[in-house]
Amino acid sequence: MPMSGIKVVEACSNIAGPVTGTIFGDLGAEVIKIEKPNGGDDARGWSPPVIHGMGARFQAINRNKLSVTLELKNAKDRDQLKRLVAEADVFVHNMRPGVAESLGLSGPEALAQNSRLVYCAIGAYGSKGPWRTWSAYDGLAQALSSQMFGNGEPDGEPLLVADALVDKGAGMWAAIAILAALHDRVKTGKGSIVETSLLEAALFWRDGAFAQYVASGRSPRRPGNGSAQVVPYGVFPTADRPIMLGLAGDGLFAAFAKLIGRGEWASDERFARNSARVANRSVLEAMMGEALSTRKRDEWVELLGSNGIPCAPILDPAEAFRHPQVQALGIFQSPPDLEMPLVSAPWSINGVRPPVRRRAPSLGEDNAAVLGKGRSSPT
Repeated sequence: MPMSGIKVVEACSNIAGPVTGTIFGDLGAEVIKIEKPNGGDDARGWSPPVIHGMGARFQAINRNKLSVTLELKNAKDRDQLKRLVAEADVFVHNMRPGVAESLGLSGPEALAQNSRLVYCAIGAYGSKGPWRTWSAYDGLAQALSSQMFGNGEPDGEPLLVADALVDKGAGMWAAIAILAALHDRVKTGKGSIVETSLLEAALFWRDGAFAQYVASGRSPRRPGNGSAQVVPYGVFPTADRPIMLGLAGDGLFAAFAKLIGRGEWASDERFARNSARVANRSVLEAMMGEALSTRKRDEWVELLGSNGIPCAPILDPAEAFRHPQVQALGIFQSPPDLEMPLVSAPWSINGVRPPVRRRAPSLGEDNAAVLGKGRSSPT
């Protein structure tokens, strides 16, 4: 596997840092997850449901890892962590500001002991600025970055984006930067210090909104289920259930109009160009709703999709899990020792998707293997 032979020490909890560790585990690295003896990663308790003694979500983002418990208030355990970091290729943590320094594991200190180490700190609001010492979760970064402001109905309240988008984004950017630093190490022989944060990840997701603000001097309104720049793009009713359409081009719109028996729309000056459709959004959307109400959703999906028109049904998790396109990808895999199909790595290399080699570990499950005999208990 691409990262076989790489050792990653992950001293992280919740979502952002563990996502980074999981990416490296999926790539074949040995990932040692450091947890506190009393309860471990807080995400273990995010339940119900409980699977194999831990929350189902913890299982989803902690596969392909070893679990080691260390009480970092204890000098001996701090030394154990320093030893592991000194032997590692990558050390990633999302400790609160000042904690790594208090442990003697700041970036410069860690690299002084291991000059080839790639050291990654994932923070809340970043390592600079007046909020650098503050703590945060995904939703707080969404709030400060304007991510929440951009989500929701135009005249409604700002809404959180679901599924820890910012946490996962920070974990992904950390992994990308670490991979770049490992590549650089091949050339220089030296490690690097990588930093990212929840706020920086959230700001990246809003790059388009900030570009609009800088260009116009005005904050863009939230578009709801549509797009402020592209029409039609959004959710439309059918005879039974709604459908999602995305027609990001005049040619696509003309083909769509012809296919649904409204070919004259393509030559109507109100709709012929995207700029005109944006200006006449409400008129066009009402006309589309009337036209699409003549057939059921799945009939439209088959007709439109098979003719090159971007569309999709809006599914709940149970429906999405069973959908033939989702199943065909083989992205759901059960670990060898747990009958629980989980979303696995969202990529393949040379046609092979990385396997889920192991379920999420029990707390301290690998103490003896990693730390030696006599350390088989989490306490």
